[in-house]
Amino acid sequence: MNSKHADRQHPFRDKNLLVYLLPRLAWEDVLLLQQRLVFDISEEPRRKAALILCEHAPIITVGRQGSYDHVRMDANEISTGTVPVKWTNRGGGCWHQQPGQLAAYPIVPLDPDTFGLAEYRSALYQTLLGLFEEFKLPAQANREMAGIQVGNAQIASVGIAVKQWVSYHGCIMNVCVPLDQRPLVLAGPNSRHPWTCMFRELRTPLRVEAVREAFLQHFVRVFGFANYYLSSPPAGTLPKKRTLHADAEPSYY
Repeated sequence: MNSKHADRQHPFRDKNLLVYLLPRLAWEDVLLLQQRLVFDISEEPRRKAALILCEHAPIITVGRQGSYDHVRMDANEISTGTVPVKWTNRGGGCWHQQPGQLAAYPIVPLDPDTFGLAEYRSALYQTLLGLFEEFKLPAQANREMAGIQVGNAQIASVGIAVKQWVSYHGCIMNVCVPLDQRPLVLAGPNSRHPWTCMFRELRTPLRVEAVREAFLQHFVRVFGFANYYLSSPPAGTLPKKRTLHADAEPSYY
């Protein structure tokens, strides 16, 4: 078999996956960790990848297809920081990230000849659809909305960035968020569809930890990792005080 064809079928079989099962953390701290991992994984030879799984304190993040028009807070709420609003270089629109939601950030080395951006995006959607199928939810991918729907409601969102051919950012899944609260963002870059969550659709108690484990198993299977290891963040990547700067380098998404 041609070696390049074999790499396309099993692009990550020779790479170790480092898995970070983190507690609830500020979004800015996890962004700092992602940036550190992108730097580490971009070095040759590219023999590892990483996956961060966590929850966040309430924050609105605005991706490349988002704008203030998609944020449903008035100027006073935005200026007083009731829920912080941060601009970021990922794809996708506005995300209201909060407890009860699983955030997944794969830091994966890509290769335009064997497993490029299109293949990576498809694999991430396949991982999400496999997860929802396991929980008996009839979900469909809606790439125009940059996410996953159940019926006409958004249950997960996807937003990708790439630096030095290493992916970061990723996706969020609504597990058990309080949907009776006033929606703070539009679902999707150009959409007025409602939001939903797994608890609402299943009508049964559901722990974020159970969804986290299921997502990890589907991610490993879809991407073809032979091994994965639980890991701790590198020293100094999750400081209590930090100053973050927006990425100035163009990204692909």
